[in-house]
Amino acid sequence: MADVTFTWLGHGSYRFDSAEGKRIYVDPWFDNPKCPENEKTPERCDVLAITHGHGDHIGSAVDVAKAHSPKVVAIFELAAWLEAQGAPNASELGMNKGGTVDVDGVKFTMTHALHSSGTSSDDGSTVYVGDAAGYVDALTGEGINVGLASAAAAVDCIVRGRPGDYEAQWTRLSRPYRTVTQGLLWARYQPLLRPAIVPAAQRLPRIFTAIVDRLG
Repeated sequence: MADVTFTWLGHGSYRFDSAEGKRIYVDPWFDNPKCPENEKTPERCDVLAITHGHGDHIGSAVDVAKAHSPKVVAIFELAAWLEAQGAPNASELGMNKGGTVDVDGVKFTMTHALHSSGTSSDDGSTVYVGDAAGYVDALTGEGINVGLASAAAAVDCIVRGRPGDYEAQWTRLSRPYRTVTQGLLWARYQPLLRPAIVPAAQRLPRIFTAIVDRLG
């Protein structure tokens, strides 16, 4: 985790920088009131990951894609819509739920999400752009949720004046996530187990959280 930087850009927007130097933006919307002024014009972007098509999650996506031509990780319908708006080769990966893509050494697995997904056309009508989705990333061996928890732990350590406590806190809070993720990655290579993973996750979207809570 020490080799991966995680930056909250306000609302649902995030920037990750991998140990190998890859810059990843998730749901960029730089017009949100919490986005730092110096983050509103990205200097580069290698990967653009989008969860769904609401304006407060794709508000800056097309501009970023046009400026930097990143690889786009998104459900196929949304990726095709982004490409139609001018995002170069956005539909190239053609991803969907349950799938995993490796983008320059960073793996993304698309998961189910309970939310809607649509955007407005010029005439004011709503355009369906695929289901909402989530991602488990392989930057550090756990998903985005543990990234948020890690950020909260870091803030807590700083506020208490004990920044040296962070490493132990991160090891403790991330252990169950790493255990479950490693188990799922192992299972996807087992012929008898793999067919059951995605259907089970779609029917029981809280199963991952339940297992993590039990392990924690």
